[in-house]
Amino acid sequence: MRPRRAALVRRGGPRGRKGVTGVAAAKAALQPALVRTAVGRARPKDPFRRRNAAYVRQGEWFFVPALELHPAAALVLRNEPLSRGRGEAHVIELAYRRGGQVVWVNHRHPSGISDARYRRLTEKDRRSGSWTRFVRDPELFAKGAIRHPDHATVVLHGWHRVAMNTEQNARAMQHVAFLD
Repeated sequence: MRPRRAALVRRGGPRGRKGVTGVAAAKAALQPALVRTAVGRARPKDPFRRRNAAYVRQGEWFFVPALELHPAAALVLRNEPLSRGRGEAHVIELAYRRGGQVVWVNHRHPSGISDARYRRLTEKDRRSGSWTRFVRDPELFAKGAIRHPDHATVVLHGWHRVAMNTEQNARAMQHVAFLD
């Protein structure tokens, strides 16, 4: 199976020309590079379990241990939503993020518009749109309970880097965004 997974990585996962055949290949294709690297290092007995030596997974989100991280307490956020842009958000008990792009989200723009585009809106449009500020594609870390109504709560002991599965790379999923 390892040679097949390596071939999937070279083809680009879900967007590969030939697509994915087989359950194991599909699961491997959904793992982002960060997770594949962690799996390669930890070599868990079952690299696709929801919880193994390389990561913890809840739904479309992977949490990879980042034990060397020690953010300043003032930068740690509490009960932060974690969303792909649609549906009910996961909630992270303790979150720390760096980088990313500021976007503004409302019901008409669930994946967000850039800060520059938001600033060009009229004052009336900004007030009437129920806009919320998010950060797209930040480097995000989580610790503590991760809650979602559709999933069992997971508890992360120590900081973990957050990564979304690669389904957004499929042609049919171009509207999916990682918003925090």
